[in-house]
Amino acid sequence: MAYIELRYHRSFPMEVKEFGDTGWAVHVYVPAGLAAARQKLAVVTNSEPNGLTEVIQRARAEIDAFLSPPGAHALA
Repeated sequence: MAYIELRYHRSFPMEVKEFGDTGWAVHVYVPAGLAAARQKLAVVTNSEPNGLTEVIQRARAEIDAFLSPPGAHALA
């Protein structure tokens, strides 16, 4: 995996990398203030050359879900 760039969403670092020959991977880490050590929250991948926008949106959704209060999305 070749490192491409570092982005942030709500202070969570997101490392954007190449995945395989054509895809993308976004490694999401918990910010230092929320974890004692560098903790990986998620790795979101796809194998689509034009799928970078989609994989970044999925990584952001992982962060938003992590920050949501428990039960916030439960159906009544």
